[in-house]
Amino acid sequence: MTTSNKNTDKHQKHKKKNSRAITVIAIISITVLLIVLFPNFEKATPQQTDNKQETTENVTQKPPQDADIIAEYNDERRNSVYYLLGDRFFCFDRNANTTTEIIINKKYEHIQRTFLSPRRSRIFIVVDCGHFAYNRITDGLQLWVLNTYNNNYRKVAEGFAVREEKGNIIVSKGDYCLNSNDRKAIRRWKAKDHIFDYTGKVVWTQGGYEVNEKEIKQIN
Repeated sequence: MTTSNKNTDKHQKHKKKNSRAITVIAIISITVLLIVLFPNFEKATPQQTDNKQETTENVTQKPPQDADIIAEYNDERRNSVYYLLGDRFFCFDRNANTTTEIIINKKYEHIQRTFLSPRRSRIFIVVDCGHFAYNRITDGLQLWVLNTYNNNYRKVAEGFAVREEKGNIIVSKGDYCLNSNDRKAIRRWKAKDHIFDYTGKVVWTQGGYEVNEKEIKQIN
């Protein structure tokens, strides 16, 4: 073997040693970096499992015991509970584990009653405006509707009475006063009944008929 070949072999062996050394150094460097960045890597899996269990327990929490449950849903699009607490209206979302107050109107004294549409897709809320009303016979009560699929809500109508009858919702409202210059005790109003379906859409209006303002205030 010539001197040139010997030098070549030595160079290749030296090159291989350097390559192995670089590989070992790279592996050690990556290992150290992983230890620095993720010191609790081995403990991460049990901790994540515990968090999931804790979240599941929180999701199953219910509204307060003294709450008045209006509707409860557990389907693909809704996993929520709607309830009243005093004169406040709330929605508890089980999936998000959050409770949201639904403020339909800030100017009312109390929630008179609620009822559901036949298919339970909408919640109707009747609020008593009390002293916030201009006149008990025209806007003493307000009817609101909430869509339980998206929580959008709107005012449907206002008047002095709200009732369900023959598959419809009827809101009675004073249209105009027949003797506005007289004292309140003897004022008479022309009233109409506004009929709505269970989507909150007006169907028709019927009337009018006469009502006494004093009698309406005494009824409510």
